[in-house]
Amino acid sequence: MKIEWSPAARASARRYMEDQAGMPLLIIIEIKRPSHTLTVEDLNQLERYVVLCEQYDETHSSIEGILVGSKQADELRRTLKLRGTTFKVKTYTQLIGDTERRYSRYLEALDPEEMPVLPVADA
Repeated sequence: MKIEWSPAARASARRYMEDQAGMPLLIIIEIKRPSHTLTVEDLNQLERYVVLCEQYDETHSSIEGILVGSKQADELRRTLKLRGTTFKVKTYTQLIGDTERRYSRYLEALDPEEMPVLPVADA
């Protein structure tokens, strides 16, 4: 199934994949199992992914890393304060809420006449 996007719809979508300067943004999401307590080692793993992306991908102006889990160790909270804003830790609920908000804003930005036409499968 191929979705055909008009140029205007593509431009609207692009606005949500750019940083504040209008440059392409890459978001890496590392999702851990619900029973796992997030640790500094998990943050280090995500940081290695970001470093590799920066090394091999020059098309994105900035890269953001998001670590997702149910609970986090105290040491991870303290370490995050020192790592700056490149890395974020979210719960599953926060990730779903953020996704729903971003997707609804994305749909609002699209002109209804510019929405892609999805093929309908025969029943």
